[in-house]
Amino acid sequence: MEDKLNKPLKILFLPAWYPEKDKTVGGIFIREHARAVSLYNKVVVLYIEKATPDTGPGPTEFRSEVVEDGIRTIRIYYRESSIPGFIYPRQIISVYRGLARLIREGWTPDIIHAHIYSAGFTAILMKMIFRIPVVLSEHSSDFMRATPRRPNMLKARLALQKANIVLPVSRHLMESIKHYRLGRSFRVVPNAVNTELFHPPEDGVEPGKKKILFIGLLKPLKGISYLLDAIGILAGKRHDFVLDIVGDGPARKELERMTGRLGLDKFVRFRGLKTKEEVARIMRGSSFLVQPSLVETFGVTIIEAMACGKPVVATDLPVFREKINTGRGILVPAGDDVALAGAIDTMLDRYQYYIPGEMAEYARRNYSYEILGNKLNEVYQDVLRTI
Repeated sequence: MEDKLNKPLKILFLPAWYPEKDKTVGGIFIREHARAVSLYNKVVVLYIEKATPDTGPGPTEFRSEVVEDGIRTIRIYYRESSIPGFIYPRQIISVYRGLARLIREGWTPDIIHAHIYSAGFTAILMKMIFRIPVVLSEHSSDFMRATPRRPNMLKARLALQKANIVLPVSRHLMESIKHYRLGRSFRVVPNAVNTELFHPPEDGVEPGKKKILFIGLLKPLKGISYLLDAIGILAGKRHDFVLDIVGDGPARKELERMTGRLGLDKFVRFRGLKTKEEVARIMRGSSFLVQPSLVETFGVTIIEAMACGKPVVATDLPVFREKINTGRGILVPAGDDVALAGAIDTMLDRYQYYIPGEMAEYARRNYSYEILGNKLNEVYQDVLRTI
């Protein structure tokens, strides 16, 4: 065991979500974890997806195997079963065959690092079969619901109780999980930000209208309708700003229609999906970020904004309260468009007084790849010492 602890470990990432390079956004934060861990250990990502007409047949075909940022990324596609309720067993079979193949190749993981309890459930089954310890990072907002769906909680109970350690991405998420008496051993390990990519602008912000920025999935829980109402209030008193909405999602068309109904076409621009590189460039050119979410487990865009030296107007959620003080932004009650308009109004006049270097240093010191990679390496070492 001591010999294993003195060299890079083999870490198998088993995520419930994972992005396809430059094409999808789901699970981008998990890819950031993988990049951070790969600084100190050998990482393979094994991601199971449902087959579509253009991904080929069979649940065990290695339809995609690529190296992204030095990380071997394997995607196994499974076909949707004609038997009701048989989808999940096919996912489990796909994971089993994928892991068995890696072991046959001579690559036996030292740790299975699952992300989100649904993948954690499968990881625990692999732990029982292959005797490999499981670390579970939890990102899901399911634990913040008043009545979580029962099938999900059954999976969550097994995953969280049997994992060697559970790593919620925020203190608030950890307390929400504990409320359901799930899990035995916890350590908060946040999401990571690429602070080499997200950094303050070298030449300041270009002159012209002040640029308010929102980045995220366009869905109701992100609170964007309240943001548009707030912009409508502001548009009645000042015209020196524009709101850029970066992202896509199921609510986009309705939000575009709402923008038209409120007469805000000159104030709001829907920019669509962007790569991380494009997001960083847009963020550096913005005045500040607005995050009006109604529910969040972490809020990675807030840290990306701080890494770029940008202050934030956000809803007063416990998870945001962990990160935002008076030197980094303004908090307002969730779902209150009048309060949100007031905070944005204040920030439009005061954003230039925040200190970019201090915000960027806070992000680097707490959320950089190096910091997160070290924290996770310590977790892995501690788990291996106790088995």
